[in-house]
Formats: sequence, structure tokens, C-alpha cells
Amino acid sequence: MTIVQVSDTHIKANDQLAYNRVNTVKALIKCVNHINNLKPKPAFVMFSGDITDSGSKEEYKIFKNIVTSLEIPFYIIPGNHDNRDNLRESFKEYGWYKDDEFLHFSLENFPLRVIGLDSIVLEKAYGALCEKRLNWLDEKLKEFPSKETLLFIHHPPIEIGIEHIDKLNLSKGSKELKEIFEKNSQVIGLACGHVHRTACSLWGRVLVTTSASSSHQFTLDLKEGAAANFILEPPSVALHHFSNKRVTTHISFIEEFEGPYPLQ
Repeated sequence: MTIVQVSDTHIKANDQLAYNRVNTVKALIKCVNHINNLKPKPAFVMFSGDITDSGSKEEYKIFKNIVTSLEIPFYIIPGNHDNRDNLRESFKEYGWYKDDEFLHFSLENFPLRVIGLDSIVLEKAYGALCEKRLNWLDEKLKEFPSKETLLFIHHPPIEIGIEHIDKLNLSKGSKELKEIFEKNSQVIGLACGHVHRTACSLWGRVLVTTSASSSHQFTLDLKEGAAANFILEPPSVALHHFSNKRVTTHISFIEEFEGPYPLQ
């Protein structure tokens, strides 16, 4: 079983370019075509937040018109650029979100259990898990203590070494989240967005990964006080492959390359 993770699409309306340079709509169209050509077909796509750039209804409409051409199911968790009400309303027919307040859910009908978490803090760029959300997760994990589980959240609970990003990670609830992981051994991974880069780090007993953006990446600059800027490195999606009770994450670049050629 393979899950595609697409992150930080940042769709803008009215033909606007992100940062006056990046056409995120065209990037998403290329991303969807790339996913539809993957072989074998993945089980589904998880969009891990920052679907839109400003959370407007028009941006969600544009996003929806593109992603409904996916040939496999998709699911969405929100990021700090999203608007809960507009996201919920735009995809209400899918029935993902059962809670009246937060946009989280669990998927039970796959060999791997998948849980999506809502880490939004209203009008803030950083993320948090409040007591209600942490309790919800704790209760969900108690339901299937023996079924391997992969979690998705927009804001990573770890620092990755890029200063301007680390200031805006999961600023509240990360300690409690780690404690939940320590007592629930079925959690085998936490996949995040927000960072606009691929990274991974062992956090306690759980491997935390972050996915690159489908359009533009934050510059890899590990110097103290480094400027916040972006770079047009190749966009990609993450492929989380579940086999033998573990998840292996691959990077699939959204680009045309020569090959494959035989090794002889």
C-alpha cells in the first residue's frame, strides 16, 4: 500500500502568482498528472495543509476543480494558510470531518490506519494541539492498539535547523503528543507539511518526515539568522509505502527525466 503526500499547494485566485513569481495553479495541475501516471496506483492522496494561500472560497473552488481529476481518492488536512469554515464547506459532500470544531479524521479501511490532525491556530502561522485535540487522538489510538498507524499533521513538532521555519512549528502540544506516541506503539510515523522541504528526524521512537511543496521550496540555509526566502528547486511528492508493518518514504519529483535505462 502506498500513500501520496502532497503539501503546501498554496493555490491563489485570479491568475495571481505566489510571491509574484510562482504559478501554483499550473504546478498543481502538473502534480495531479504526475500522480495519475504513477504505477502501480497508490491507495490515495493526502493533502497535508496550506491548500490555499489565503483560505478564500474561490481558491478552494480552483483547487477542487483540479484535484477532482485525480484517479484515486484524496483527503485533506488544513494548514495555517487555510480557513476551516471554507475548507469544510467546499468539501462537505466527502464527509471527512465529523467534529464540529476541528478538521481531523481517521481512515480505517486500509491495511495501514491513517489519522489526520488539525493543528491550526486561528490567525497564526504556528501550530498547536490543544487538550481537546490531544484527547481526541488519544481516544482514537485506543480503538485499534494493534493496527499500525501513520499520522499526518501540517506543523511538525521538531526543529529542522532552518530558523524562520522552526519558529513556526508545533509550538504547543508537542510534548503531550510525544507522550501519546510513547504509550501507543502502533504509531509508526508522523508525516508533516509546512516546511516546503523534505526532511526526517527520529523523535522519540517515531520517525517524523516533512514533505516538499508541489510548487516552491524554502531555501536550505542552516545559518543562524538566515533570511526567510524560497527557491525554485524541483517540486515533488512523498510516497509513503507500507509493507512488512513499516513505512518507507520515497520522494517522487514532478519532472520529466530521461530513462529508465537497463543497468548493463
